[in-house]
Order: sequence, then structure tokens, then C-alpha cells
Amino acid sequence: MNIFEGARRITKLVAALIVFGYCFWGVTDSPYVYATFNITFEKPPILTSDGCPFDSQSYYTDRTTANNTHIKVTLCFLAQDFPAGRLIPYKYENGLWGNKKYSSDVEQYVNKVSAVFVIPKADEEKLDKQWWTERFSGLGAIFGWMLLNLAMLFVFAWVVGWIVRGFMGIPQGQDKKPDA
Repeated sequence: MNIFEGARRITKLVAALIVFGYCFWGVTDSPYVYATFNITFEKPPILTSDGCPFDSQSYYTDRTTANNTHIKVTLCFLAQDFPAGRLIPYKYENGLWGNKKYSSDVEQYVNKVSAVFVIPKADEEKLDKQWWTERFSGLGAIFGWMLLNLAMLFVFAWVVGWIVRGFMGIPQGQDKKPDA
């Protein structure tokens, strides 16, 4: 019986499982694409790379582009200056009306706008491209983790073999003691 041959087989089996697991993760993983749109009363939404300002009202939703890319959308309903301070505009009736961001008037306006929100076509193309960028980045990270785990496995196997050979008096690179 050769314990070292058995250990090599087990190491190869674990390495194959690591490769299979990471390949499965790479195939089934789908990246998230995040998009933030600034909503100004009665104006088209504007895609932004910034987060929502503190005084805005945020709404989170999911949308899908025409190419079936799933987008995590944040709608930022921007506050404007009113005589009473920075408020979220919610209707125009003999002038622009605004209220605090957690008021029922603003909540109704936010729900109404977000229910009919559609990602503009020009922004859909950008977000579809961003999905591919995220996908390749994610695959690169998965490949890196796979290589790291394989390297750790082989270092572990080598160290254990070195220790066992040392205790058994077997020279490096051999599976048994040389005949004396």
C-alpha cells in the first residue's frame, strides 16, 4: 500500500471538485447592474453615477431592459427650494406644490411615478454594456478565487507530504525508504 499515491489521488479529486464548483458558479452567476436616476418634477429621468442627495426621496425597484438585463434601479426624487425650505415637489396646481419627503402627498407621487417608470432607451444601451463589463469582471474574480484555492490545496498537500516523509525518514520525491 502506498499512502502517497492515495494522497495524490485524493488531492486530484479535491482539485477537480474545486474546478467544477467554480465553473458551476461562473456559469450560474449573474451580476447585478445598479442604476440611479434623478427625478425632477415633470422632467425626464437622468441617469447619474452619484447617489441620492440627502434631501431627496429614494425609491428602489427592479426593471428589465429590452435585452433582458435585470437592473436594480434607485429613483431619486430631488428636492427643490420652496419658501418653506427644501421640499419634494409632487403636483402642479396654480403653482408647484411641495412637501417633506416622508409626507403622504410625496409618497403617493413617488408611488405613481415609479409605477410607470421606464428606463430611457439611450440608458438601456449603457446598462446592457455595463452588465457585460460586470459579467467579465465577475468571471475574472471567480477564476482568481479558483486559482487561489487550487494553490492553497497543493501547498497544503505538499506540506503534509513533507511532514509525513520527514517522520517516516523517506527522502523528498520518493514514496518509500530506499533499500539499505
